Amino acid sequence: MNLGAKCLMLFAAPFLFQSPALALQPQPLLKQGSCPNGYNTSGSYCVPTVGARFAVHKNGICPNGYNTSGSYCLATPNAKLAIPKRGNCPVGYSVSGDYCLKAK
Repeated sequence: MNLGAKCLMLFAAPFLFQSPALALQPQPLLKQGSCPNGYNTSGSYCVPTVGARFAVHKNGICPNGYNTSGSYCLATPNAKLAIPKRGNCPVGYSVSGDYCLKAK
């Protein structure tokens, strides 16, 4: 194995074995009521602070792997990506209440 391939393996290896929850990066959310735990208000948005968990707007009951935080659902460490369900879920997602959860 050449030096370039070894460097690539050392760089890429940690990303190949991440759990699904690590891939859920918190993003700014439109503010609806008070911001979820780990988020601060900035204009019309809730922005994640350091250590914040991924969140989605709450629509009915939170999906599997998520807990309620005000008007939002916060991901637990084992949560899969959740998106609001509109009609049928896309391929690779399963239904969890009013949400679609990514299979992997």
